[in-house]
Amino acid sequence: MAHQLLRRRAVCDILGLSWPTLYRHQKEGLFIHPVRLGIRSVAWPDAEVQAIASARISGQSDDQIKGLVQRLHAARYPDGVQPVDTRPSLAPAKPGRPRKGATA
Repeated sequence: MAHQLLRRRAVCDILGLSWPTLYRHQKEGLFIHPVRLGIRSVAWPDAEVQAIASARISGQSDDQIKGLVQRLHAARYPDGVQPVDTRPSLAPAKPGRPRKGATA
């Protein structure tokens, strides 16, 4: 079975959500965490996205979907250890100074 990874735009199109809502659902436990492809690149497994879309279509409650998300994560990480997020910090380079390109 071939595994396909979907980028953010494809996931948002499938679910009919904006990307801020997608990430809010993720924080609330209503959507799966992405798979990190690189420092600034993530994607979501198609089968997991489709499972959540099917749950929404069938009218499952938020609590049922949270349970589904937990089961999907458990299946993805059977040893219970998720990869460490190694993204660079978004903190300013120097305390008290805005990041380059930030407007005041």
